[in-house]
Amino acid sequence: MLTKFETKSNRVKGLAFHPSRPWVLASLHNGVVQLWDYRMGTLLERFDEHDGPVRGVCFHQQQPLFVTGGDDYKIKVWNYKLRRCLFSLLGHLDYIRTVQFHPEHPWIVSASDDQTIRIWNWQTRACVSVLTGHNHYVMCAQFHGKDDLVLSASLDQTVRVWDISGLRKKLLPNTLTPEERAAPAAPVEVPAGGASLAGKLGKAMPNVKVSVQCTALTPPRSLFFFSGSGSHSSFLLSLSSTGGGPLWRQRRDRQIRPRGPRPRRQLGVVPPFPPSYCLRCGRPTGQAVAHE
Repeated sequence: MLTKFETKSNRVKGLAFHPSRPWVLASLHNGVVQLWDYRMGTLLERFDEHDGPVRGVCFHQQQPLFVTGGDDYKIKVWNYKLRRCLFSLLGHLDYIRTVQFHPEHPWIVSASDDQTIRIWNWQTRACVSVLTGHNHYVMCAQFHGKDDLVLSASLDQTVRVWDISGLRKKLLPNTLTPEERAAPAAPVEVPAGGASLAGKLGKAMPNVKVSVQCTALTPPRSLFFFSGSGSHSSFLLSLSSTGGGPLWRQRRDRQIRPRGPRPRRQLGVVPPFPPSYCLRCGRPTGQAVAHE
């Protein structure tokens, strides 16, 4: 063990590394977010504006910002240099499980117990898309590192991959490639019920709904995207609360299948570990570390 941090809160709900500094954010059950220097082992700052447990936390890759989501149904964007909350994003109707900044675009993705995934523009402070389809709590959601995809996992025992390319093309036209500019625009169907266009721009991709083989007591807790270098495949790791998880392959034909040369064969399974509420996994080395 490199460093041990102690706090008076009886539960740590979320963790995040800073992309370049030796810092760790810890979101706590008592509503406090702590900023630690893990080399010095010192507490640098406390951020206390949430009413209730803070479950999700994430640093921005370039800006001096981090985002949090909690049981008060609020997403808060903070500036750690100014040591204060800049603004709150309101819209979720239940606990917020995870939050994440997009690596390139001014977006935040959030997963909630209200059974939705929401994408927010943190520059305009507006919700730009609501992804619906899960029929139970959405435990986690995250952006793909390179592609226009969102990954989500729910207590409905499914893992879903969402295509948000239409959202990017509609809201961020300056990101269009020459090939996308030359391609004719596909017609967008607007439902008669009057549902918002933004809510329809994020859609579940065909043939990529992954049914997780687990009981009601072992839903997927955390998900991770891996892009295989030198290949055209992406990998999807799902972890359940009982430990262990399959590694799946996403092919160029947009089908997710168990990774391996034979049908239904997995590339690898993460070694079992005790029940956990927060999982973090780095590069696809086949190992994961979890703490309860």
